[in-house]
Amino acid sequence: MNTSGAFHPHSRETNLEQQYRLLLEIIPDVVYRIDTEGKFQFISRSIQDLGWMPEDLIGNHFSTIVHPEDMPNVSRELFLPGRDGAEPEKRRPPKFFDERRTGSRMTKWLELRLVPKGWVHNSTHDSDLIHIGELASVGVYEQAADAQERRFTGTVGIIRDITEKKQEEHARKKLEQQYLQAQRLESLGLLAGGIAHDFKNLLTIATGYLEVTSDQGGPDFPFANHLSRALDALHRSRELTERLLGFSRGSAPEKQPADLVTLLRKTVDLVIDSEKVAVDYDLPAELEPILVDEGQIAQVFENIMCNATHAMPEGGRLSIRACALDIAAGTDLALPQGHYVRISFTDTGSGIPEEHLEKIFDPFFSTKSGGTGLGLATSYFIAQKHGGLITAEPHEGGAVFQVYLPSESREKIYSS
Repeated sequence: MNTSGAFHPHSRETNLEQQYRLLLEIIPDVVYRIDTEGKFQFISRSIQDLGWMPEDLIGNHFSTIVHPEDMPNVSRELFLPGRDGAEPEKRRPPKFFDERRTGSRMTKWLELRLVPKGWVHNSTHDSDLIHIGELASVGVYEQAADAQERRFTGTVGIIRDITEKKQEEHARKKLEQQYLQAQRLESLGLLAGGIAHDFKNLLTIATGYLEVTSDQGGPDFPFANHLSRALDALHRSRELTERLLGFSRGSAPEKQPADLVTLLRKTVDLVIDSEKVAVDYDLPAELEPILVDEGQIAQVFENIMCNATHAMPEGGRLSIRACALDIAAGTDLALPQGHYVRISFTDTGSGIPEEHLEKIFDPFFSTKSGGTGLGLATSYFIAQKHGGLITAEPHEGGAVFQVYLPSESREKIYSS
């Protein structure tokens, strides 16, 4: 009998299985299945985009690809004690990654850091190789014919790579912060200028009366010493007021060609105590001259270096690097596209707490005892007036300040 047109259930299952496997080959998300011990039974070839081959992972625990600091989010043994407020047992490695840890028996878009093959925790391995994934998973159960309850057999799920999305979000947030910083500085500058102008007038009147009294009383006047100290305090107040007015006015820079390397080294000699702070330089000889107000830019460098030395009261190391770079449109820097020079100051001091980052360039914000909080604010304003920017970030064992200034070719600078 001819059975060529007969229906065979097994043949249909085989075809479906082949179709599903073909589908898994083209899905960009990583599809996986793990057993009750959290070990991979299957993982799709999309895992290659994260630096692994499927055969590297079959039989290995899910924690192989998860950043160790994110394991409490996915391990049953680490998750449950943490939820109850207890310390996890650190001596016991995580054994489970299963959906019995959640009441809904599923996970919806849990964010995890995924590590590449060969990655070592707390090493100098390039952190850019770490991917960020969103995970969705559900527990798999079997209902045995002679059993009252279902038996848990593992977990199936998908991982979506959202690294690029997170990088774009970070860049957008950073750009928004820079624009808000600029607006806040402008508003505070106007306020400071108004107050400083009125205060300067009052100081002028008070100083005038005290000077007349001091001149008339002469050196034998009983309160001559008191008058002298009062005048000194008024002169210092006047200097501070002038700085406030300078900040609020943001006087236009008088730009001239300047040699960046010479300017940096002269500023270091002026500010840095070489017996306490060692200075490393990486200043390429081929750097083009920059068109700046040398006095104002020297003030920027001085303020940043002073902050670095204050962050290293017991001494340390300051690394100064400079390089030319092209900034394209759409970066996370609030700068127009063009040619720039970037000067980086990296110290080994106490670093910058996260909560201070958004305020570090605000006028009057200072963490130093007796600090005015005008140094970095003025520096930021000067960089802006030059068409540049200053950024500050925590760095391993310290902080890094980066100054961006527009640059032109040597021929264009000296022909203008």
